[in-house]
Amino acid sequence: MTKAGKLWTNRDVEKLEAMAGKHPNRAIAAALGRSPKAVQRKAIELDIRLRMPPRARAPLIEVDEAAARRRFEQCPGYMRRIIESVSFKTTVPVEAILSQSRRQDRMLARRIMIWTVARDTNFAMFRIGKLLGLDHTTILHAIRRQNDATGENVRGVGGVRPETKEAQVRFLAKRAASGRFQAEALT
Repeated sequence: MTKAGKLWTNRDVEKLEAMAGKHPNRAIAAALGRSPKAVQRKAIELDIRLRMPPRARAPLIEVDEAAARRRFEQCPGYMRRIIESVSFKTTVPVEAILSQSRRQDRMLARRIMIWTVARDTNFAMFRIGKLLGLDHTTILHAIRRQNDATGENVRGVGGVRPETKEAQVRFLAKRAASGRFQAEALT
C-alpha cells in the first residue's frame, strides 16, 4: 500500500536499483525528486537494500612511542619501577600505559599505575599528572575508581570512610531526636 503522491515509473525504479548501496539515501532521494522517506518505503516494498557498506572505522588512537618514552624518562627512578612492575603484571607495554589510548586494558593498567604511585609516594596529584602528561583531576578520578575497586582508601579520596559514616549517623540521629525533620527521612 503506497501513500498518495508522485507515482513511481519504471525509470525511477531502475534508477533506485542502480543507486542503491552506492549512494546515501538523501542523494538517491534528491536524484529522484522524492523525499528520503518515500525512497525508503519503495526500497522496502521492492526488497532493495539502501544502506551503503559500512565505512572503515578510524583506527583507535595508536601509541605515540616517542612521547611515551620521553614521559617515562622524565619520571623518577622509583616511579619508573612502579610503571615497569604494573606493565609486567598487566602485560601492557610501558609505552601503551603512558599513551593517550582509551583501550580498556590500557586504561585499567594506567589506573592501577596511578593508584600505586599515589599509594607508594607522597607526590602531589598535580606532580603525578605533570610527570604522566595528565591533568590532576584525571589522577584524582583514577585514584577514586581504584579505591572503589579495591576497597582501600588511598589519599582519602575514595568512598565514605568508616569514621565519617559513623559521624553522619550520629548527626542524623541527634537531629531526629530534636524533631527538626521527620523520621521518614532517615529510611
